[in-house]
Amino acid sequence: MQKIEEYTSSTSKYELYSHLIDKIVFGDIRTFSGILEYAKNINFDSISDGREILKKLFFLIRKTYWGFFNSLDKESYSKLWEMFVIEHPKYDFAGDLKLSLSIADMYIGMLDVHGYTKFCDENKNNLSKMHSLDDLLQNKISEVARHYNVISSRKQGDEIVLVSPSATDALNATIAIIGVLSKKKYLSDCPNIDTSSMPEFKVSAGIAGGNTNSSLIITEDGDLSGFLINNAARMQARANSLSPSDNKVIVTKNLQFSFIKDNTKNPCELYNLLSFYDNGMISFKGTDIPIVEIIFNDTDKYKENFFSEMEEVVNSVKGNLWKQKLFVDIIDLIIKVMKSMPEFTVNEKVNDYISGYSNSTIIELCENCKGAYIIRESYKEAIDNFGLIVSLLKKIPNFDKMVLEYSENIYEGYNKVLPMYDIIMKKEIDLNINKIFASNHITLFQTVQKANITYNKLLDVAMNSEALKRRKSIWYGILEKELSNLVINMYSGKK
Repeated sequence: MQKIEEYTSSTSKYELYSHLIDKIVFGDIRTFSGILEYAKNINFDSISDGREILKKLFFLIRKTYWGFFNSLDKESYSKLWEMFVIEHPKYDFAGDLKLSLSIADMYIGMLDVHGYTKFCDENKNNLSKMHSLDDLLQNKISEVARHYNVISSRKQGDEIVLVSPSATDALNATIAIIGVLSKKKYLSDCPNIDTSSMPEFKVSAGIAGGNTNSSLIITEDGDLSGFLINNAARMQARANSLSPSDNKVIVTKNLQFSFIKDNTKNPCELYNLLSFYDNGMISFKGTDIPIVEIIFNDTDKYKENFFSEMEEVVNSVKGNLWKQKLFVDIIDLIIKVMKSMPEFTVNEKVNDYISGYSNSTIIELCENCKGAYIIRESYKEAIDNFGLIVSLLKKIPNFDKMVLEYSENIYEGYNKVLPMYDIIMKKEIDLNINKIFASNHITLFQTVQKANITYNKLLDVAMNSEALKRRKSIWYGILEKELSNLVINMYSGKK
């Protein structure tokens, strides 16, 4: 049979089946509805095993043209089937893949496996181990994802993409996969996967979704495209930058809200195992997205102690509160981190006064910094000391990178306006010099201005003099004027 018009009641079902297979394989038919349209004059219900023929043809179309969704069947992924497939009204086992979606309860996860390249380099001549790794990432991880109603696909070797019908499913699958790869069992209902022949892998993950404005496009070849997949990729990159060698999961704020809502009445096991660490906003391609870090490792649980302080900083940044409270908020956050994190000691000379430092050293510096800013209104001293604190934080082992990023950005903002403050304050000193110094000191002050060391010491005295009544108003005035230039964005993506 060369064309469907040649079909008659005497044509064998095998010849019909073979003809339709050829049409699918050679690309003439790419959808299930295309089969029925092409063979519209054939009553498959009157053919022996007609429904079975259609099932097998649909299976071939799905495997050939559905790309990422080639394993999506109604029985294994009932919720995703309802989301992504236009089911045929007569043949409920088949349908056509939707090509674009904007659904609030849809989540895309991107996972990157740390240690994959190293493993491949070390075992490039060991085909058995390479096959075991391939089986783990290609098949066993899919089994874990399917257990939580999530469909997964391996991309580019060490990259795994997840599509989930709910926030709870997305987090369950992600944490379970991380557990399998890192040889831990976070969830008791996770399928048992044998990874005894594999090393411990770490994972950085980003999950986006929960917003009807974030569209997902499915290409003709079944690939994923659109804003939602881009968001997930950028958040995975963000997680990777925060933790290039350990497990890290970054999600959208919308996912957090949805997860909490899903588990208000009947909380799942994961609900009591994790917490949400507000990371503020990240920006890429002109879009600002509120993000949250998932805390699930026992070693990260100490971060829960400073959630409220981090939230204060995030809100102050969001509200552009440089003048009102941002400085105090970031210092309070650093103090709380120092009190919460494991004890550390850095044996390195910093200056004539600090030969090494620990948690208590940083706390003391922060308290002095607050005193300079709030009580003494010595803003230059406070900002300079803040800069010293930030430089020390960079050298502390395993110091929280999100806190460090905020500290660096906030310091850079205040330090940016400090020269303007110095210029105005020097004019104030000249106007009030008779109130600041005794007559012999005035002469000395004016004589040694060119000698920087002596001048700066005297300048510090002058800056802190009670005769300068306008310090606070000048500082706040500069901050008010520069607010538009003091924007903090945590960037994710390509520069």
